[in-house]
Amino acid sequence: MTTYIIDGTKIKSEKDLHSFFFNTFDIPYYGRNLDALNDVLTGMLEGPLRFIWTDTQTSRSNMGERFDFIVSFLKRVESKEADLVFEFI
Repeated sequence: MTTYIIDGTKIKSEKDLHSFFFNTFDIPYYGRNLDALNDVLTGMLEGPLRFIWTDTQTSRSNMGERFDFIVSFLKRVESKEADLVFEFI
């Protein structure tokens, strides 16, 4: 399983999160929205993959309720994909 660290001290907005995925995976076209992220996570990447989002409190304080929405979204995607794990610490 390949592990990627999402550094919460650098994820201060949804835009920052999309930049992480765009830059980490060198995706040729990425719409930088949750629909596009769903497409990436469910069909464009080879698993198994593990993402550890560190310093989530920092992201949460910067992003507010949007952080909680994104975490819920990622957990829903994870529940449908056997080769995908998200951890939030």
